[in-house]
Amino acid sequence: MCGAEDSKILMTTRSKIVSERLETSKLYVLNGLTLDVSWSMLKKITFGNEISVVDQNLESIGKKIAEKCMGVPLAIKTLGGLLQSKSKEREWINVLQGEFWESCEDEKSIMLILTLGYQSLSLRLRQCFAYCSLFPKDWEIEKDMLIQLWMAQGYLECSDGKQLLEDVGNEFVKILLIKSFFQDAKEGEDGELVSFKMHNLMHDLATQVAGNDCFYIESEAKRRVQRPVHVSLEPNAVHLLGSLDANRLRTLILWSSNEEEELNGDEMSVISKFKCLRVLMLSYCSLSKLSNSIGKLKHLRYLNLSHCRGLGSLYKSFSSLVLLQSLILTPNEKVKFSTKVVSKLINLKHLHISDWEVSRDKTSFGFVKLSIWQHKGMVLSNWISSLTNIVEISLFLCGSLQYLPPLEHLPFLKSLHISFLEELEYIYYEQDFASAFFPSLECLSLQFCYMLKGWWRMGDDFNNTSCSQNLSLPPFPRLSQLSIIGCLMLTSTPTFPNLENGLELFDSSVETLVATLNIALECLNDIPPLSMLKSLHIDGVSLNVKRIPENWMQNLTSLQLLQINWFSRQAFQEIETWFKDDLKCLPSLQTIAFHNCEDLEALPDWICNLSSLQHLRVYDCINLASLPEGMPRLTNLQTIEIIGCPILVEECQTQTGETWPKIGHVPKIILPSLH
Repeated sequence: MCGAEDSKILMTTRSKIVSERLETSKLYVLNGLTLDVSWSMLKKITFGNEISVVDQNLESIGKKIAEKCMGVPLAIKTLGGLLQSKSKEREWINVLQGEFWESCEDEKSIMLILTLGYQSLSLRLRQCFAYCSLFPKDWEIEKDMLIQLWMAQGYLECSDGKQLLEDVGNEFVKILLIKSFFQDAKEGEDGELVSFKMHNLMHDLATQVAGNDCFYIESEAKRRVQRPVHVSLEPNAVHLLGSLDANRLRTLILWSSNEEEELNGDEMSVISKFKCLRVLMLSYCSLSKLSNSIGKLKHLRYLNLSHCRGLGSLYKSFSSLVLLQSLILTPNEKVKFSTKVVSKLINLKHLHISDWEVSRDKTSFGFVKLSIWQHKGMVLSNWISSLTNIVEISLFLCGSLQYLPPLEHLPFLKSLHISFLEELEYIYYEQDFASAFFPSLECLSLQFCYMLKGWWRMGDDFNNTSCSQNLSLPPFPRLSQLSIIGCLMLTSTPTFPNLENGLELFDSSVETLVATLNIALECLNDIPPLSMLKSLHIDGVSLNVKRIPENWMQNLTSLQLLQINWFSRQAFQEIETWFKDDLKCLPSLQTIAFHNCEDLEALPDWICNLSSLQHLRVYDCINLASLPEGMPRLTNLQTIEIIGCPILVEECQTQTGETWPKIGHVPKIILPSLH
């Protein structure tokens, strides 16, 4: 219904019977990869991209192994992952002569190969992989959530006692990706892994090796399941909850994605019996009938209540969950919630609270209460500062919250996300910098905090506007990713000279960037600020580019991606001095993107000086009509994408006029369909 003219549907199946029943007009039978391609893939996965020559004996054995994979890519990838840890000829011969090959004569052979790869994993990795059978097939698995689930079950362990469990989990995910147990990895704009999927056959393998311990219950299920330890289910299968062994159950996940599937309190009341639960994840449920019973689930490590109603009757019982490591609360309604409760969660590492509002709590503890009504002028007390194990904090839509307590001394805090705190003015800090300043913080996101002015020293007079704002704060020591969006009043922040992964600066003051760049004037012997930065996204809506030093681009020697959004023609003229006549500008740049530059009629000539450029992306520049004359000088350019630029697209499609000769040398040009 939503396809363009001449769209087609491609259906794939591993079953010949299915394809015959579809009575398709055209049937394509895939015969698998050739031997040469199979060996090439096996070699690449085993040794990496850099190796072109392999020991002759290993190559001879490897080609025989590749041949036995019968051209099936997943089998080749699995064995390649297995051989990564084997460098001796005898080890390769053992794989070639393994007894499992004798059974590889039918369609089930691929599962035998996958099983061999599974058996090569450590015991803890096997546990983690089997646990993934709880996800539905083709599910996009969020990396951070999965790691927190593994942590809750005790599957992760630090060998030296110093490494964070989250880091161990990241290593496990990396191994499972390299060995092809996970695939379709997605990265965020900062280059960090966000999510991935499992191949259907890998999901079958996970289900097989998990046995009766893990059960995914579909909506059609009617029979009583075995005595599983971990259960995930669809809403229509909730009637089977009563048949589960309450003493064995450690995981309960309800997959519900919309309000139409909301479950009522009667259906949820059975949860109070599962007193050994470590993981409870519910969404779109009414929890009013649970009352205080969640507090009886004293073994909970992970609690996720997304889009649920009835939380107002539960929050007091949360204080009993002292083993809790992850708490995600995104209610479908405004409720009262005392932060005194959260302060008692001494093992909390991950906290995500959204859609709360703040009011006074006049108790002797000095905490605040998140409530349905607002009172302006509220100062948030130190309850967050007491959570010394916290790794991640996300605050979203917390109504009248005006100030945050000091966070700089939290030893393990790696991620801080603050969004839509529309009345937030300051983040407190303490003057004592004897201990490390944000020692572990790697990711900071400040978004749509319209009143946020910066950091303010505890105890200073708010009426003395010059007192704290002009003090020099230490720079962030480990910050790698910074996003500042919709914070026009933000002028006073710690600097970020060592930023590596990415910087986003949208609809915000330029003062924070200028302060960081000016460090060079004080520390002439140090590495130039932002010299390690790989990704930069800036927009011209509110950016006063005249305030930025003209030569600042000389610092960005590691920059690989530059994205420019919402720049006017005048703004492009003002930034021309950043690039003009500098053939050594941005030596590492691979991708440049122009988005929503609506009155831009011609791309600037200076892009032709970016000799390392490989990818040019132009989106929604509706008046763009021409490209620079010097485009043929960009000999490394491999791809051009032009989307939402009707004037330029029409000329490129006809391959006439002045534009096509400028880009004809580029191997890949992506344009919208003529339809």
